[in-house]
Amino acid sequence: AATEPAHAHRSLTASECQSTSAMAPRRLLEFTAGRTCAHEALALLGVPSSGVPIGPQREPRWPLGVVGSISHSKDLAVAAVAPVTLLHAIGIDVEPALPLDADLLGRICSPAELARLQSGPDSALRAKLVFSAKESVYKCLWPSTRQFLEFSDVEIVLEDSDEKFRVVGWGPLRELSCASLVGRYTVAAGHIITVAYMEAARSAATAVQS
Repeated sequence: AATEPAHAHRSLTASECQSTSAMAPRRLLEFTAGRTCAHEALALLGVPSSGVPIGPQREPRWPLGVVGSISHSKDLAVAAVAPVTLLHAIGIDVEPALPLDADLLGRICSPAELARLQSGPDSALRAKLVFSAKESVYKCLWPSTRQFLEFSDVEIVLEDSDEKFRVVGWGPLRELSCASLVGRYTVAAGHIITVAYMEAARSAATAVQS
């Protein structure tokens, strides 16, 4: 589900309001838009919800049996959800389709990533895409790893021909098989949107279809 924060949105539930008292007006508007998307996405799954409150590490707390992710920028909010029988985890990120600031390149991108970016066109915009992909990967992995990751712990390999990306793990992720992570991206309507997800075990996915 997706919406523009400037549009009118549904009211927050009681559980969602508990974390909003200190939010600035702009932050509250974006938060409300994100929760609006979350409820719309849950409704598409037929999942009732009394709210998607904030967890202890600022993560959204989804209803039992659902995985999901929320992201928002100044002009766009998005949410993606799935039943745990289909996906083990998912992360989504949205960013304005603007070049990454030059002074952030060395912090966000590894030497290998920089070399690949500089060999193609629009390197600064593609660097922003790498940043967004890493954000999606962090959100996807957080529920299972509960580790705060550095940008250097994740290497993104863009596959431009079909809008995919591969993930290579370093540091604390070196022992994790990132081959199970699926990455997708698109650039549309002035925004970069990236998604990283891990499919559920085949046996569970088969069971829900039978």
